[in-house]
Amino acid sequence: MLGSVDSFHASSTPGRLFVSPERLTFAVFDDATNSFLLAYEVARSDVRWLTIKDHGLARIIRLQSGASVNSFLFGDGETIDGKFFGKDEVAKYLLSLYPYE
Repeated sequence: MLGSVDSFHASSTPGRLFVSPERLTFAVFDDATNSFLLAYEVARSDVRWLTIKDHGLARIIRLQSGASVNSFLFGDGETIDGKFFGKDEVAKYLLSLYPYE
């Protein structure tokens, strides 16, 4: 999971990006229901390309699935099971799952 991620799909929307070898899911947290609401999800097999570009101290993830291109901005790394992974390590992992062809 990447915290503090903004989606630029419709407008700048803060949320969380959940990444697995099978799926990429962007969800926003709803305080009223104390749960995540699905905002965008794509299967790995449906990603045509993915790029990651520097944006100041942050990174922009852009991906195409079908006819649409979605962009997400993340600026921090993540701590997973007590180990910190910096934004460059996260970018390298994403690019290994979704290579640009």
